Amino acid sequence: MNTSQLDFMAGQMAERRNSSAQERIDDDAIAQWQSLSKRLKDRLSKIEQDAIDTKAMLAARDAQQRALRDVLSSIAPNHPILKQIRVIGEVAQAEAYRAHGYQLDLANNTIQKI
Repeated sequence: MNTSQLDFMAGQMAERRNSSAQERIDDDAIAQWQSLSKRLKDRLSKIEQDAIDTKAMLAARDAQQRALRDVLSSIAPNHPILKQIRVIGEVAQAEAYRAHGYQLDLANNTIQKI
């Protein structure tokens, strides 16, 4: 073998080593992104489940409130709380937002960070 063939072969070997090293780096990066993607998907699934649970609990509470309002209306149709139910709910809602650092503007139906 002459020098140019040896140089060519040495270059090929060096490129193979560099290529193998780059493949390991790429494989590590892919594994990290796959792990991150899985964690994000798991978090999204948890958030979606929490949203479903919240909607279900609110639906149950709404049904209970309607039933209680109907009974109270039939027993005492002029009871003052029947006129205050909306205000009671709005005050509780505003307080819940405030406790989490938000301000609820019911007139404009907007929420702002405090």
